[in-house]
Amino acid sequence: MKMDGKPKLFLIAFFVVFILSVLIAAPSISSAEKVVKIYSSVDENQIGINQTLTLSVTIETKNISKVLEPSIPDISPFKVVSKNSSTSTEISFINGKTSRVKKYRYKYTLKPGKIGKFLISPISVTYKGKEYKTDPIVITVTEKNIEREYITDEGLKIDPIQLKKEIFVKAKINKQTAYVGEQLSLRYEIFSTHEIEQISIISMPKMEGFYRIDIENPSRLKYNNLYSKGKNYKHSVIKKLVLYPLYPGNFNISPIETKVTALIRNREFPNLFALPYTLILKTPELAVKVIPLPEYNGKYSFTGIVGKLQVDVAQHSKSIYQGESSRFYITVKSNGNLNNIKDIHFSHPENCKIILSDIYNDKKLLNGTYYFSKKFEYTIIPEKNGKLVVKAEKLLYFDTDKKSYVSLNIKPLYFDVNPVPTSENINTETEKTTVEDKDIKSKYKNLLFIVISSFSILTAILVYLLFKTKKSNFRNHEINKNKSETNENLRNIRLLMAEAESKLLNDNVAEASSLIKRAITYALSARLGISSGKVTIKNIEKSNLDEALKEELKNSLSILNKIIYSPEKEDLIKNKGLLSVNIEKFESLIKRLEDDSFSQ
Repeated sequence: MKMDGKPKLFLIAFFVVFILSVLIAAPSISSAEKVVKIYSSVDENQIGINQTLTLSVTIETKNISKVLEPSIPDISPFKVVSKNSSTSTEISFINGKTSRVKKYRYKYTLKPGKIGKFLISPISVTYKGKEYKTDPIVITVTEKNIEREYITDEGLKIDPIQLKKEIFVKAKINKQTAYVGEQLSLRYEIFSTHEIEQISIISMPKMEGFYRIDIENPSRLKYNNLYSKGKNYKHSVIKKLVLYPLYPGNFNISPIETKVTALIRNREFPNLFALPYTLILKTPELAVKVIPLPEYNGKYSFTGIVGKLQVDVAQHSKSIYQGESSRFYITVKSNGNLNNIKDIHFSHPENCKIILSDIYNDKKLLNGTYYFSKKFEYTIIPEKNGKLVVKAEKLLYFDTDKKSYVSLNIKPLYFDVNPVPTSENINTETEKTTVEDKDIKSKYKNLLFIVISSFSILTAILVYLLFKTKKSNFRNHEINKNKSETNENLRNIRLLMAEAESKLLNDNVAEASSLIKRAITYALSARLGISSGKVTIKNIEKSNLDEALKEELKNSLSILNKIIYSPEKEDLIKNKGLLSVNIEKFESLIKRLEDDSFSQ
């Protein structure tokens, strides 16, 4: 095929232009642009000391395949509590060129170590010897938490300030002015318009200047509905306490701090989902003024009871045998601090012994006031027959209604002490009967005498058998009674030791010691097979226990008595240390006695 000159010239021109285009574009294809950028930011520039912040670092690279990581400078006083990272890639085609952009995102959760204003220095990344840096960041850490409204990942709006108007705790006290020793009732309550998932007490006030008794500390709260100021609240009591001021002055009861987790729901779709949200809530401080008691110049010793006081007396039996034991009870009831009464003092003849064998405690709520009762069980052992009168000293207390001191009489106890029947008395009666029989035989030698004599002998036999049966039943009753008491005591020992540990944690050292002493007495009574009221040092020495165990028992009871009757205010720390050091020894001693009881 033959071409003319013009078409041939056109083809030559086209190839020349194409080759020149390739030569010009080749350098840009072989050397694509490579870019490195680094950014940093924080979610909050001001936080509280108990809050955290998130530091975000983003490294952006273009046409670089190497993975780059940031170099974090010293960020003291912040501590990294968690870290995570993610990567994304974007590929684009522009003017026939392929461009690949990678983004490396690093997130650090930081917790501050102290309060103040701090600088996070520039964060850097290095590529092929060149360093790239971010701008520095200033963070302010305050003592109080910074609360701001925010939106969760689920799209739920959270306003902490508004939430604290809808969920809050209160402290309520029945009076803000009281005498030294007068009962104060303190309760902590929670109110919430939201469902509460969990609540815990982070810190309790120390209650300095007050003697404290825990009344109620529920493990599961019971809520009731309460309408107030146009809103429906779920309401529950968190804790109840009774306080007794120890000395006069002005006191501030510091706040209780609680951690509350509530379920926050979307108001538009309340049944769709609920988000757990945790708040730290505190009660306001409570101011209490404590006034001194008026001066007392009377002859009686003040018990320390302020309020109301009542005493009841009961005795097991009015008629007892010489040398044998019996029990009587004195029950003290008051809204005052009964911990001040350790024992009742008696004025009684020297020919009898009175021993405090047990103490029973109870409490009752009446018209918003807690009344405590303390039942003292005493064992009395008369050493001489005849009439015995036991008188207790008067109890002096301060009546807050009358605003004056009152002395309370305790009803005397009367006992008829009889001599124990002896074999000599029985023989004397037998001889008299024999003489009478002989006289009768000498007077009546007929059938009538035989009939009467036979009837007399038969009657005597029946009376003897009846007396023997009654005595046997009485002994069996006493044995069964002792067994029943032993089983009951063994069941109560663990409860007493657990309560003692609780009292020790609350610095009620004397009460803890009394409970441990009761537990040892119960265990010993089960081992010896006698009632707890008959457990004395004298009976321990007479028992068949080995000598080492006897010494350990006497030593333990001596330590406990020393703590119980020592001045608690002066020796609290010393006694608490003494009791804490020996508590394992006491538990081991009780276990040995229990094991011996079960093996018998």
